[in-house]
Amino acid sequence: MCLIITKYFFVTISVLLSVLFLVRMFLPDLFKDSKINSPFMAFLGGLVIFYILSGMVITVFMSSIVYKFIMLLFTLSPFIIGKIVTYQKLRIYSIIQILCVILSIVFVILV
Repeated sequence: MCLIITKYFFVTISVLLSVLFLVRMFLPDLFKDSKINSPFMAFLGGLVIFYILSGMVITVFMSSIVYKFIMLLFTLSPFIIGKIVTYQKLRIYSIIQILCVILSIVFVILV
């Protein structure tokens, strides 16, 4: 039961996170004003924290060690990508991050 509730929570957060990543990446002109940018980025940061925490909880409840490892990779992907990103290739790594979030949604739904 806890796994099902956590999966719904994770999927909801992941969908919202991926949509906000897409909005931030493809509509940068909306965020030139700091009055809009600051609350948006704070909300995005909070979603990343909830994404990581709910991913860790799902990792604990999963049965197979292979599934746990895959989910752990998805959960830690913001940190992994954050360590290798450079400002010049920010758009490429942002697309990779969005793909990781979408793939984690698919993985959680299928498992």
